[in-house]
Amino acid sequence: ELNPLEQFWLVVKNKQNPEKRLQVTESLQSRIVSAANKVLIQHLENIIKHSKNQFINCLNHFSV
Repeated sequence: ELNPLEQFWLVVKNKQNPEKRLQVTESLQSRIVSAANKVLIQHLENIIKHSKNQFINCLNHFSV
């Protein structure tokens, strides 16, 4: 995957409990913010490193 934002959203999506329905007192925005705050800095760094390596491979015409 070349798009780091898609990777980030996948991680955020996995941090949510899909079984838990949105409560009347919470918003979708608060649910997303809460999940995003659970993503570790190390995980973000790994996403960036992976994307950087994939971009380099593309520039050098290696298979991705």
